[in-house]
Amino acid sequence: MGMLEEIEKLQKKPQAAKEKILAASVIAIMALIVAVWLQTVRHSFSNYQSENNAANPLGALWSAAQDGFKDVFSDFNF
Repeated sequence: MGMLEEIEKLQKKPQAAKEKILAASVIAIMALIVAVWLQTVRHSFSNYQSENNAANPLGALWSAAQDGFKDVFSDFNF
C-alpha cells in the first residue's frame, strides 16, 4: 500500500481513533528527540568532567553553560 492510501484510511477513521494516533505519534517523536538530546548532553558534559568537577555535576553544568553563553555572545559580538 502506498502512503496516499494509508492517509485516506486514516482520514476515514473516527475522530477518537485519529486523536489516539496523534497522541501516540507525538509521544514517540518527543521521546526520540529527548533521547537524542540526552545523548548529546551526556557527551558534552563529559568534556567538562575534570578532577575538580568529578564530584560536582553542577560545576560541570555551570562550566558548560558559561561556555555556551560565551559562544552565543561572541557570535552576536556583544
